[in-house]
This record gives sequence, structure tokens and C-alpha cells, in this order.
Amino acid sequence: MLLTDFGKFCRKLRIENNELLKDMALKLEVTPSYLSAVERGKRNLPKEWKDKLLSLYKLSPNQLKEFSSITILTELTEKEKNALREALHVLWIADNSDYRSGLWAVIAAILGEPVAYHDGFNLRDWLDLIRLE
Repeated sequence: MLLTDFGKFCRKLRIENNELLKDMALKLEVTPSYLSAVERGKRNLPKEWKDKLLSLYKLSPNQLKEFSSITILTELTEKEKNALREALHVLWIADNSDYRSGLWAVIAAILGEPVAYHDGFNLRDWLDLIRLE
């Protein structure tokens, strides 16, 4: 069973809150099998779950950063995802400061400035999230 980044996040959240899959599913008002399918990427992450999870669980600043980074990618269009992949790929291979500043501006425009420039969340993290390599 391969979990998505969202699935891994949910599993950690359940463990930290001493919950089972069925407990979180009950809170989200879905069946455990539906939650499991979302966690494994077999079903799309419902948009309303973002707000629901934020209201149901008190997330630490680090958890909130991780959650925002994971869920923002699910909200992007394919065109935005492709632009992001392209920008990140160039950033990864090019160490030219002109490229870097311009491409970070593209990323900020796609994701929103607070997300793109969030302290502690770097290029390697974005590459891992979109599985560029």
C-alpha cells in the first residue's frame, strides 16, 4: 500500500491523536474505505477536507506548513503544475542568480508569496513534493 504525501500526513496526524482510520473517517463524514482511497491516491482529495481538517485538529506550525504545502499542489491546474515543474527544474540545475530570482517570482505567482517563500521550506522540499527527479 503506497501512501500519498497527504496519506502520510493523515497517518501521522492519527497516530499523534491516538486515532484509527475509522475515527478520522467518522470526523470527515466518509467511510474508512473512502478515506483510505484518498490517502493512497485512488481518489482525489476533496477540496472541503482542507478546511475540515484544519477545524478538527489543532495543527502545530510545522504541521500547518506541511499540510499547506501538500494541499496547495492539489489545487493547481495542470498548466500551473507544469509551469511549477519547469521553474523548479531550472532552479535545480541552474545556479545563476538572475534565473533564480526570476523563477522564484514565477513560483510565488503560482503558489502565492507566503507559500513560496515560507521559512524552512526550500527547493528540495518542493522537488520532493512534485516528484520532479
